[in-house]
Amino acid sequence: MRRADSDCLLLSKIQGEVFALSSTSLTCSSEVFIRRFMNSEVAKEFDSSSFLDGGESAIGVIQRIDEEYGISDYGHVIYNKEVLFWIGYIYRYFAYTYGLSSKQVYKIVKPKELNEVYLPYHTMDPSSAIERLIEEKHISFANEKQNERILQLLRDSHYEMDLLIDKVESNDDHRFLFNLIYKGEKVGEIKMSRVSDSDSEISVSIKKQRYKDKGLNFVALRKTISFIKDNYDIATLLISTSKDDEQTILKYKGYGFEYKDESKKLARYSLDITKFKGKSINLSF
Repeated sequence: MRRADSDCLLLSKIQGEVFALSSTSLTCSSEVFIRRFMNSEVAKEFDSSSFLDGGESAIGVIQRIDEEYGISDYGHVIYNKEVLFWIGYIYRYFAYTYGLSSKQVYKIVKPKELNEVYLPYHTMDPSSAIERLIEEKHISFANEKQNERILQLLRDSHYEMDLLIDKVESNDDHRFLFNLIYKGEKVGEIKMSRVSDSDSEISVSIKKQRYKDKGLNFVALRKTISFIKDNYDIATLLISTSKDDEQTILKYKGYGFEYKDESKKLARYSLDITKFKGKSINLSF
């Protein structure tokens, strides 16, 4: 880790001011602005500290974002100004002290997550708040593990964007089949059966071993549960997985899975879907 020197503190303050100003100077949502900023050319200047050589104003930075991406009015949720300042500050402090790029930090923790922890975390020292965030994701930044962890996060982020859940069949009101489509290719399927008005049972199956080896099953499980939570009035899920794939569940045991039973081939877990937190990636290999 790098020491939080004067350049770190100044860059963090400037980025916080840019984020705070976005609440009143843009028509798009805060999450859209932050995504744009963290992937922008000006963010690269913050990463290299060369931004400090120009003395550009906060409004100038926002204008550059608009020039790079075009003016947008997409989204409507604007975060509180103080929250935005803290998010901008934390992102820059994180990137600087851990030697990461803006893009990498954005892949690790999304603005929605920071917004949700603002109240308990904003009074902490920035380094302590970042340590908490990292611990919650079970990420180690030991030198020999850092590249592996970042690679997995980037891969999972691509899975998250490119993996589609396509409803292809409904045998009746109680049985559904979904295809898992990754970059136009069917890589697996989901079977879902309604057990009662509030309970359902699902099984998630990834057909190709190379995708399992690269962690697609973890993302597929999280995305499937989030999809069901958003689209169906279900309180409890019973999740069946083959014994070979049980590690998929065990990786997510912190999300509230409770062991139920098993047969020779299947293991079953229950989940209170109303309490499932599918917003982060568990990388405790």
